[in-house]
Amino acid sequence: MSESGGHTTHTHHEKRHGERSVHGLKAKASGFISSTIVPFARKRKLAFMAILVIGGGLFIWGASKAVDLVFSGKKEKKAKTSIGSGTVAVNVLEAKPDHFQDIMVAVGTIQGGSEIPLRFETEGGIDLFEYREGDKLRKGDVIARLNQRDPYLKLKKSRLELEQMEKLYAIGGVSLNKLEESKVQADLAALEMEKTILRCPRDGILGDKDAEVGEFVTPAKKIATLVSIENVVVRVGVIEKEIDRIFPGQKVVLTVDTYQNTDFTGKVEQISPIVAPGSRTLTVEARIPNEGGLLLPGMFARTRITIFEQDNALFVPNDAVEKTASGSRVYVVTKDNKAEARDVEVGYVSSQFSLISQGLEAGDLVITQRPQDLKAGSPVKVIEKS
Repeated sequence: MSESGGHTTHTHHEKRHGERSVHGLKAKASGFISSTIVPFARKRKLAFMAILVIGGGLFIWGASKAVDLVFSGKKEKKAKTSIGSGTVAVNVLEAKPDHFQDIMVAVGTIQGGSEIPLRFETEGGIDLFEYREGDKLRKGDVIARLNQRDPYLKLKKSRLELEQMEKLYAIGGVSLNKLEESKVQADLAALEMEKTILRCPRDGILGDKDAEVGEFVTPAKKIATLVSIENVVVRVGVIEKEIDRIFPGQKVVLTVDTYQNTDFTGKVEQISPIVAPGSRTLTVEARIPNEGGLLLPGMFARTRITIFEQDNALFVPNDAVEKTASGSRVYVVTKDNKAEARDVEVGYVSSQFSLISQGLEAGDLVITQRPQDLKAGSPVKVIEKS
């Protein structure tokens, strides 16, 4: 596992004795002698005796340490690798087909899938602003309304005229053209009335408000912003040395604190080509379908980007694989409990595991880390099997 720039790479399936300084002892002995007030000849004699005592002590201590190191080293090595005469203790992993997945973990913030500017289609003073920033909206909801006095009067007048025309036409008092013209005027008045109402064009969340009640606005004035949440976007930072592992279309699984047991799945949509100077990261953008509108802009998100995955894969710890002049090899335990060097082909390497595409079979017992004294043909004893 490695974490940097807000992300982490994962692979799923995861005496000393206090030595006394010789120089320190000499310094201490020298200090003791020099601080004692004695005649010069006696100083030399005492110094000589002190050196003999110190030197003899160091010799005995050093010899004792040397013997201790020699025997403790042998014992430690034997305890690690030796079971019997020539038999090497090993830990093994049984190769089994399984789902192999290499994922990168990153964190980011959810943003709306798109932002739609909201404007009236006509001018007028705002009489009503129904919602506050952050409120959820449904398609058709009335967000705001302009003063409707004049449009209402025009609509009322045009409808009265239409009623009269219909009566006259029924008795032959006016032509069909006159009646149709009256209908057009009534429809136009109704349309002007509708333009005073700002309705939500789609499901979303009300973003920034740019106007208030009482303000006179025109069609050029943005009233507010609608943030679409049918799909949401999460932007995460990936350090530049890891960015070549990310591609559009890779699966992204997202979780948030509010719904800890729920996974939301989407895909990498685009990768920024610009490296942020401070963090040395690039921005990766993923789009997540948001059925039910559970994910909201501003939520903190944890993402798992699938870098690679394969079903029915055979994989071993990276420590089990050795590089050779011709490629790679692993050591397996044979039926007669001996080590066999096996050439293999590595198909993919994650931070912890290597996927073996050729050279291994299901059921093979792979030595997870080769002891230094293990060679091809060495008798082995399995201590731990996983």
